[in-house]
Amino acid sequence: MTLDLKALRELCERATPGPWTLYFDDGHWLERPGTTDLCAHTNTDARFIAAARSALPALIDLVAAKDAEIERLREVLRDVKDYDDLPYAWIDYINTALKGGT
Repeated sequence: MTLDLKALRELCERATPGPWTLYFDDGHWLERPGTTDLCAHTNTDARFIAAARSALPALIDLVAAKDAEIERLREVLRDVKDYDDLPYAWIDYINTALKGGT
């Protein structure tokens, strides 16, 4: 599954700012006192929704940071593979890594 990080980030930014909290009142799970129902069918669903509000932006940031680091390392590999005295086997390995292989 491919994540559209930009679309997910936009969803997070449009959502009600967090952190969200939960409480149970008169048979309904609510986000905050005075708000409407959270639209979760179970306690487990409600906790997941509340946790996701804080976790999803953090996960998006983590994935974006990893993607940036991977690109930085690919740039290093592109530079290294141009060294004149680099063994041919290493060039092959670097080319494979740059294509996303191992």
